[in-house]
Amino acid sequence: MKRRIGPGATVLLLIAGVQATSAGTASRSLLGVPGTTTLLVGQTYVGEYDAYRHAFGVPAGSSHYGEIYSDRINQGDDGDPARPLRLLDFVDSVQDSAIVEVAMSWKDNPDLSRHPRDACGDFVGKRVYQVNQDIASGMYDAQIDSLGAVFAHRPATTFLLRIEYEVSRFAFSWKPSASCPASGVAYDFTDASIIDNAPYRAAFRHVATRLRDTLRLPNVRFVFHPVRGFGDAHDLYPGNDVVDFVALSLFDDDICFGGHNCGGSIDGNVRQVFQWARDSVHKPRMIAESSWQPLNNDTAWRRAQGATDSGRVDWLSRLRAVVDTFDVAVWTYIDSDWRSHGWDSTWWGDSRVESRSATSDWWKRHVVQDSRFLLGRSHAGTTGVSGSRSEGVGSFVREGSELCLRGWGISPHWTLLDARGSVRARGTGDRLSLPEPGSGASFLRVNGRFAAAVLP
Repeated sequence: MKRRIGPGATVLLLIAGVQATSAGTASRSLLGVPGTTTLLVGQTYVGEYDAYRHAFGVPAGSSHYGEIYSDRINQGDDGDPARPLRLLDFVDSVQDSAIVEVAMSWKDNPDLSRHPRDACGDFVGKRVYQVNQDIASGMYDAQIDSLGAVFAHRPATTFLLRIEYEVSRFAFSWKPSASCPASGVAYDFTDASIIDNAPYRAAFRHVATRLRDTLRLPNVRFVFHPVRGFGDAHDLYPGNDVVDFVALSLFDDDICFGGHNCGGSIDGNVRQVFQWARDSVHKPRMIAESSWQPLNNDTAWRRAQGATDSGRVDWLSRLRAVVDTFDVAVWTYIDSDWRSHGWDSTWWGDSRVESRSATSDWWKRHVVQDSRFLLGRSHAGTTGVSGSRSEGVGSFVREGSELCLRGWGISPHWTLLDARGSVRARGTGDRLSLPEPGSGASFLRVNGRFAAAVLP
């Protein structure tokens, strides 16, 4: 698709055949573009999403939860029996082309499966293992198709589907033939007599291929979301052909906040998993869940720090450092007063960034007004807050083998990146040489903003 860039001149600006959008606005085509982060806000309640929207403008989208047994997205306001999918419908009603994260779970509510409780009591690993097998065999295809119908009904929305979330070998790979796990015992999760990772991998692959190949849904991307242990990520990984993003949840311990001293501001396991995702399997990184925690039963230092404005800003700054360090492509922040929804206040508190002036100011400066972050567009056409993200965005004119920058100010700074995020060229001024034909897509940033995807 072509975009007009000057009188009588055009240059090809596209990714995978989808028109590129203006700087600062999330779209399906920009997911995973190096140097950008699509911002999502959770989770599950219309009132909180609306309050965030009024404080900061629309994010790129929202976060939702469902489980495979009831074949629906059903947590929070989405589970309102009088108005099913209430939050999803609300997001669709207030913004264009949202990016929506959905968790499809079967570790939640396994009592709804065909496998009864066993001698292991509250430990559900053996039953989850068996449900993995059921899914891979096609037993839940009708439920998968029902969720697929929700996705198909919203073709303009892009769904980032977590095919289970926070998966571990302990909870997903424990063989039914093995003894029940005992408290305080250190197990070897490479021991084939108790652990078998193949059923989860097969279940993930079955869900992904059914939605992608059988139902042929073009608006679904697949997210692999392990716990932060590298062994869990490596051993449960279902394969490059069915994974679009590798995700982690990041809470206090994951960013070494407070009493959890893990040698810096990023836990070593988090670092190892994201480095592996970047350097070994070459997948965009995603923070699928993140939220400040009060942890009132933890160290006095952490209780005191978490209660102060400076402590919360420190927490947010650590999380932002993960985004920058690992070029995180999607960040979901849970902007919620957990206590008002029945969560244990020992572990969960009010994580709404708009609830305090210090965190609100930090969020505006370091997220909403930062050109790294791709936000949403309301139906009225406003991106972010008061349209501030649109100021200073210029146009392009192609002249032979050069691209001329127009309207970007005096001596704009530009950087040309390849698809891996490596710098191809950088400079100052209003002209740059286009990549050689056949060199692949490039991504252009001007004055720190994502400006365009360029195919020579």
